[in-house]
Amino acid sequence: MDLFLNLKDYWEKRDAYVEFINSLVVMHHYAATFVIFILFVGAFSKRAELKDWFRGNFRFWTYLLFVILSVISVYLMNSFGRPCPEFVNKGLQTVIGSLLTVEWDFNDSDGNIGYQIEGASDEKFKSKVVERICSRKKLELEHNLNEDLWWRVRAGKLTEDGELQQVGWWSKVRKLGQYENSLMKIKKTKNINVYMSSSERQGFLFYRNGNSNGNDRGGFEYNLAKKFVSAYLPDKLGLKAGEIRMVTKEISWEPLLFSLKDGSADMIISSISVRPDREKTYSFKFSKPYLTVKMAIASREKLEGVGLTKAIGRKRVGYMGATTAREIARALDPMHKKNLVSTSDINDAFKNLESGDVDFVIGDSPFVAEGVHRALEVGKTVFWREFSNRDYPSSVPATSRSEPYAFAVRPGDDELLGFLNDSIRDLEASGGMADLILDAKKGYEAKYSITK
Repeated sequence: MDLFLNLKDYWEKRDAYVEFINSLVVMHHYAATFVIFILFVGAFSKRAELKDWFRGNFRFWTYLLFVILSVISVYLMNSFGRPCPEFVNKGLQTVIGSLLTVEWDFNDSDGNIGYQIEGASDEKFKSKVVERICSRKKLELEHNLNEDLWWRVRAGKLTEDGELQQVGWWSKVRKLGQYENSLMKIKKTKNINVYMSSSERQGFLFYRNGNSNGNDRGGFEYNLAKKFVSAYLPDKLGLKAGEIRMVTKEISWEPLLFSLKDGSADMIISSISVRPDREKTYSFKFSKPYLTVKMAIASREKLEGVGLTKAIGRKRVGYMGATTAREIARALDPMHKKNLVSTSDINDAFKNLESGDVDFVIGDSPFVAEGVHRALEVGKTVFWREFSNRDYPSSVPATSRSEPYAFAVRPGDDELLGFLNDSIRDLEASGGMADLILDAKKGYEAKYSITK
């Protein structure tokens, strides 16, 4: 019973108790549950002999309760007295294309502190894949894992032989994964994360079709991504048709462009125009373009026969930020940039146009056409037309006068990129791409009852 003498004695010998307490951290839960159950049965039982048995063994129950409370007290004191390490890998869930480094933080002012870190394929650590003793507060793996693992770490005294003694509590578990490339991740998990824009106004490119079966997405770009995942990708990875699940997530424009860099998306598609500066800024690679559209402008007055440079001069122009429309708007009225109004979504730009806060909206033609249609639905008169070559100032190069849309993948995913390009070529050659566009336009027109 030396374990329960007093707090001072415990504190002096606390390191020697750690391993003992580690074996008892769960025991008090079961013991307390058992005692409560027995007392409950005894208190409410109508059998007098059972009540007599409880009364006759009162001393036994008192000792048992004392032992349980003592173990709980030591457990709590050790938890407060010996803090456990805490992982610092909080934002990044999966590393692709580079080796994994697992880092943690711990107050090691006592000196001679070492760490035991484990990685397992299950949360209960029954199937351990990695088990190391480290002298530093990080583990740098020297090989590809190609899987997601659960990680935990604990601190202790590091001996000269490199062994760990007087270990403390395990940290909270943290799930981290590492894959050689995105194709390997897709093959192992049988999931592909496809991120798209959450913008409401995307015309025939993406829309909600109103189905109640749990998947109401539709539109050309969504169906194109779905076609690639269902018809092309399984054969490439040696899997059966339908084995790969497309996990679609819709997020706002700026986070979408960074979603490949932070490891959350495997592929993004959302009317993303091919521009070399984007590849550098957002750290991704474009595929072969699958569709090219023109720029368009909307206003509350007709623009036929009017030069856009003259019409826009000193007027307020709305556009969606970080898009080609911003560069076009600046080129059309370079002396009055203060009149340019940026929004995070083209939906907001059209709201500004309808309310009179801006005089024009510039954007990709499918988005502008969708915005005009919705304005007409609520009784607002809005006109639009596509840009012609004579509408552009000479400062806008020919390469910026159209919008070629493409998929984007991580820079190191050359195999995925090449396969994606081959799939686009095959769809174009077979007429499948034209069919997808036609079906999407028909579905869009039917959904909104658009008549030509």
